[in-house]
Amino acid sequence: SQDSQPTVTFYTKEEIPIGNEIGNLKTRFSYPDGSQFNMLFPDSEIRRLFRLDSRTGALSTIARLDREVLCPNKPLECLRTFNVEVKRGGTGQEEVIVIRLIINDVNDQRPKFEAKHKKFRISIPESDNPPSYYSLPTAEDGDSIDTTIIGKAAGKDVAKSFYISGDKLKQNQSLDYEKIRKKVLYIPLVAEDRGGSTVETYVELRVTDCNDHYPNITVEMIEDKILENDETEKVLARILVVDEDEGNNGTVDCVIGVPNKRKFQLTNRITDGQYKTIYKLKKLAHVSFDREATSGGEVRVDIICTDKGDSPRVGRKEVKIMILDENDNAPRIESKLYTFRIHENSPPNTLVGRVTARDDDIDENARLKFSLHSDGSRNFVIRNQGNNMAEIYSAVSFDREQIDHYRFTVTVADSGLKEQRTSTATVEVTIVDEDDSVPTFQFREYMFRIEEDYGRNLSKRYIGEVKATDADIGANQMIWYEVNRQYQASLADVGISGMYFYFNGSHLYGEGNFDREKQEIINLEIFARNRGPAKHKGSARVTITLNDVNDNAPSIQGLQKVYNLSENSPAGTPVLQVSGTDLDAGENGTLTYILDETEANRFTIDGKHGIVTLSGSLKNNQPEDGFQSQTYRLGIGVRDNGNPPLHSIKYTTFVHVSSGQASEHGRRVNQATKPGNRAGGGGGQRGVEILKTDQNLLILLCLAAVVFVVFVALLVILLYVHARGRRTARNRTRHPGVWYDKANGDTVEEQPSEVATETGLGFYRFADNPNNPNGTGASPLSAAGNALGSIVRNKYPSFGYLSSIDKQRGGLSVGAYNGQHGAMDQQQQQQAKTYYETTAGAPIGCREKLQRFNRQPPQLPLNLIGRVEENRYADHQRYQQQHQHPGYAMLAETPASLAAAGTSTAAKPADTVVCRTPYMTSSFV
Repeated sequence: SQDSQPTVTFYTKEEIPIGNEIGNLKTRFSYPDGSQFNMLFPDSEIRRLFRLDSRTGALSTIARLDREVLCPNKPLECLRTFNVEVKRGGTGQEEVIVIRLIINDVNDQRPKFEAKHKKFRISIPESDNPPSYYSLPTAEDGDSIDTTIIGKAAGKDVAKSFYISGDKLKQNQSLDYEKIRKKVLYIPLVAEDRGGSTVETYVELRVTDCNDHYPNITVEMIEDKILENDETEKVLARILVVDEDEGNNGTVDCVIGVPNKRKFQLTNRITDGQYKTIYKLKKLAHVSFDREATSGGEVRVDIICTDKGDSPRVGRKEVKIMILDENDNAPRIESKLYTFRIHENSPPNTLVGRVTARDDDIDENARLKFSLHSDGSRNFVIRNQGNNMAEIYSAVSFDREQIDHYRFTVTVADSGLKEQRTSTATVEVTIVDEDDSVPTFQFREYMFRIEEDYGRNLSKRYIGEVKATDADIGANQMIWYEVNRQYQASLADVGISGMYFYFNGSHLYGEGNFDREKQEIINLEIFARNRGPAKHKGSARVTITLNDVNDNAPSIQGLQKVYNLSENSPAGTPVLQVSGTDLDAGENGTLTYILDETEANRFTIDGKHGIVTLSGSLKNNQPEDGFQSQTYRLGIGVRDNGNPPLHSIKYTTFVHVSSGQASEHGRRVNQATKPGNRAGGGGGQRGVEILKTDQNLLILLCLAAVVFVVFVALLVILLYVHARGRRTARNRTRHPGVWYDKANGDTVEEQPSEVATETGLGFYRFADNPNNPNGTGASPLSAAGNALGSIVRNKYPSFGYLSSIDKQRGGLSVGAYNGQHGAMDQQQQQQAKTYYETTAGAPIGCREKLQRFNRQPPQLPLNLIGRVEENRYADHQRYQQQHQHPGYAMLAETPASLAAAGTSTAAKPADTVVCRTPYMTSSFV
């Protein structure tokens, strides 16, 4: 197939000279000599135009090559193809080669426009919106690829608005009929081929007018303000209208739009030139305006202008006319009645309320002033806050109990210059009650009488009613009553228990045993409390008198069992006197004595006084047996005069009658004792009560003894601790500057190598060795007693700080201090080393929380006297390297101790404490 055959492509140009060689097959494929080349079946055109040398393989032209003839309408490529048979020399091998011959164009033709296109015309409306395309005349050129462009002679309007795309004229910008200078435009077209050959023609472009402009309205104000309520006619402005279209498209008529069509008028229409129309705008007579009724205090007049084009266009213009204010409005107060509240006792100048008003006028006509009438100005003041508000303040402190309500008038006036307008409103102020009144009883003392009720144990007794008032109102006026409990406790103190008093409302009640015989008069203090937040209370006294009830039987006391009487006693001789008692009062306690009728013929008794007398002679009554004595039995009783009366038990006594020679038998008769339970149980009961009282007293004495023993033990412990502390203080005094930390013992400190290291740095630590209190094994401390500074103990688990004599010298330099106070040094040294703080004290400043210092004279601060150098965290690199035991505060030694150690004291701080403090220990010993 042809695809598998060798192919070669030769290029040549049209119009080359005849006989020019186009290509050589032998050379191209390196065929050997003796090879033969022949065309295979060439067509007539190939035989007419080309020749192939059979021996050399050279291909050349034998006729003129015209590409436009050979390949018409093929602008891109002109190709001819034919086959060549090759017979190799020497071998005789045959093969076929495909020859592709491309004839390239040369610019041997000029472009040209057809004659009929020389007067080409295009009509474009100005309203056409790009992009728009228009056909163009075409240029013809026998050569390939011609280009048509707009010539350089085109005007600016053409160059900006048109360009050529292919064979079309494209519009990229609208044309404004009113702006272009020429209504007919000419577009130069230039056709150019590749060789630079050109041809030119013109296109005539006509732009037609469209109604594309709106009427343009301009307002020239003559008077832009009118007075409110003015009804006179007035010319306000000139209206100028321009429409740039032509003909009917540019002819304009104007009117006034609603709603002011009947208030304003356009007059004197004048046409000035082709495109300008002029009107006058005036306000009609008998027309007025209310500024407050208009929006923003201005009138807006719409001017509407319409042209007469087929599609009319409308222009609008708004004319703003300001209405000058007239003081025709009174201030309007927000409310005709204001109600405010203020608490009584509020201090003067307390805000009561705010009054607001507004005035629809403007400027001075709307500037408001607030004032109070005389009835309100005595107790209140009003202050303007801005233009539309005022605040009412109290001028005095109010007492609601005197006046609880105020009513007055507030006036609001504007500041109009020609005329001032005012309005008023009523203000009512209610004084709010505060709990500032104390309830007051109707009487300072109430007296009630009730009957006693011993033995009846009534659960509830009505005593009486009290009444108290409170001048406050509401909850502050509500009262509740109570009995002072201290008075009730006082009843128990006097041995009266079981009585309890309380209130139900205003009624006083009591419960318990009301025994007049124990207490006839009960005094109470009662309170009336209100329910306000202050809980004020008033007090009064209540006296309750218990009326007696005949509830106690009489009894007889002191009656002997035997009374002696001589037989010679005459009639009327007093024998004995009975003594009776009754705890009741009045008739209930009035006694009448009674004698049994058995011996009534020999003895009589005085019923009022209880005296028993001999009523007759006793000689006639001697016994017949001759016994020298005789005994009479008397039964004696007593009753009260109550209704009904109460009687005592009957008591029996004996009267022994003897002669003068009688033996002493009668005098040896046993004397009677006080009756027991037969006398009403009074004696026996009192004995039991005494027994109980003795038992209670014994218990109290035992408790007191136990408390005393505990107190003595605590006192002994306290004295012991105090004495031990004093011994510790004395021990510190004997060993100044040496102390021990039992809570944080450091046995490593005793190693000589570490001591030597610390000593070499200028510091000394004391060994934690209780057996060596002077610390001589650690460093030469013989001079440590001269150290200044004090150990300050922080009693809480925190840090230990040293307080130095530097605090005591008031900031004086070392030299000045030593010079002025040298005589006091020794005494201060002894006091400083033994002083302990009992309260926790924070350090004075950061200088008391310092790191350790390498004690070299150039580096040691001179203000290091008596201060603690503390390395809390050992976070400084230099100190970490030199001191591997963070947490200790070190102080340099005194000059004396330095001298003892053989160290120079030059440039060293004087009187420096030798001591250390442990870090984070709970206590110091």
